[in-house]
Amino acid sequence: MLIFKNIGLYYNKEKPHNRAVAETVAKFLQEQDANTVIYDDSMNDAITKENTDLLVTVGGDGTVLNAGRNIVNKKIKLFGLNAGNLGFLTGADLSDYKEILNQVIHGRYSGEDISLLSVSIFKDGKYTVKEQAAFNDCVIKTGGARAFTLEVSLNGKQEHKYFGDGIIASTPTGSTAYSLAAGGPVIAPEVDVILLTPICPHSLTQRPLVLPGAAQILLTPRFKREGDYATVNIDGQITYIVESGDSVLISTGRHKLKLLQAEGNDFLKTLNTKLKWGNR
Repeated sequence: MLIFKNIGLYYNKEKPHNRAVAETVAKFLQEQDANTVIYDDSMNDAITKENTDLLVTVGGDGTVLNAGRNIVNKKIKLFGLNAGNLGFLTGADLSDYKEILNQVIHGRYSGEDISLLSVSIFKDGKYTVKEQAAFNDCVIKTGGARAFTLEVSLNGKQEHKYFGDGIIASTPTGSTAYSLAAGGPVIAPEVDVILLTPICPHSLTQRPLVLPGAAQILLTPRFKREGDYATVNIDGQITYIVESGDSVLISTGRHKLKLLQAEGNDFLKTLNTKLKWGNR
């Protein structure tokens, strides 16, 4: 018996070769009596109109990130089919997709409820960006070659300052992405925390900080020179500009996303397979 009857195939329209892969996968799923619709990443609003139960991404981690942000407040489960490079977030490679997808659609899968970040930006006390979802991370980084100051307020108090190239606010899922490269710890996806990792801090005492998932983090950039600015980047895909005195509010989003994995797969196994964790 099929657990998922209405399945969407989702791909990056800038990589048209993945359209052919999506069509092949859709044909296989139709042979298993599933209803399938193919979407590119410009058709996010159409996904919920088809009563989609499961969204299968065809591509790499970037495609999973894009899809996840757009369905996080919908009752749609997500599964990644790796047609890219690393595929850390994906649940199957093309070489064995038939066996694994057949298991998944019949209810044999594992997975975690993943929390995303909510990012809002204020200028002069007014929203310029409101509650933008971030699957992996929100990165506030210098827009030039100069270090700058970030004022940090936690839950409206405990003000602190970072001076350096910026800071990475990461979900547990995103702890294996940019934050890891910047020296941050690996955090299991089910842990309810927000990770702050400084980027090239100009201090030996400023290190990654693990905060409760309920934390409200307000970051305000300050620049010494007129015209300097910082970028606010969401999952490496969406970029905003902030100037001195603007504020970025980061918290855990209200909704969770169910990211599926193949049956028997788990976080430590993925670490070992994709990042060679613990190999000697």
